[in-house]
Amino acid sequence: MTSDTRADAYLTVRPMSAELAVAVRYVGFAGSFALHFGDGTSVLASGNRNYPRAFEQPGAYTVVARATGGGGILATATAIIRAGGAADCMAWGPSPDNPEIWQATFKAVEPTDVPPLLDIDWGDGQVDKRVWAIPGNVLEHPLPAGEHTVTVHDLHTDRVQETIQTVTGPEYDPDFTIAETPGHDPRDTATITVTKVVEGKPLRVDFGEGAGKGIFDVDSAKPNDTWEYSYPADGDKFPTVTYQDGSGTPNDQGFVQIPFTG
Repeated sequence: MTSDTRADAYLTVRPMSAELAVAVRYVGFAGSFALHFGDGTSVLASGNRNYPRAFEQPGAYTVVARATGGGGILATATAIIRAGGAADCMAWGPSPDNPEIWQATFKAVEPTDVPPLLDIDWGDGQVDKRVWAIPGNVLEHPLPAGEHTVTVHDLHTDRVQETIQTVTGPEYDPDFTIAETPGHDPRDTATITVTKVVEGKPLRVDFGEGAGKGIFDVDSAKPNDTWEYSYPADGDKFPTVTYQDGSGTPNDQGFVQIPFTG
């Protein structure tokens, strides 16, 4: 009984540095055969040698090794030919609910019948492996505020692309408290304490006196910063704390009645 020398033979298709090029090799086969690249071209080939092919268009091509003289099929493989960078199939951005949840939304690229197969390295020790970039699907990953290098590896084309993702942290509306400042008599001096704020962002602290009085423009603020103001007139006061650039939703108002009655 003779052994079949082709039993362990197989076709390999490996990307080349040129964008639409691959090298095809029939590994473990001794002898000659017809190598069909799937785009209408073919060559007479020998086993265990590389045969480069530059395709004219992206696509999924069926590569066939066929016995010479019009013989049967010996082996097949698929060549995924894709132009562009590994991350071209992705649109990046924050989650609508949390800007520190980063999203990669997949979009269609040629060949559309075979979506890219990706390894995605988020740069924080987490690698999502063998992710099919099916158009419309969304991949999420938590990233803190700052600049991050996210690396995408297309396993079909063996291309690697580094992307820079800039994440902006959540922007909190300013929160504050207002209370009587101890030790003042008459009881007309109040202290505003900021409890939540985007650190370093300019604020306007308005004690609600009106007529341009009791307003402090602050270049930089952080939680637990305080401001004092002595009201010149009695009555109901409605202080506010807002960002100077008008961002946020500054709908909260404080309330105090002057003089304090505690």
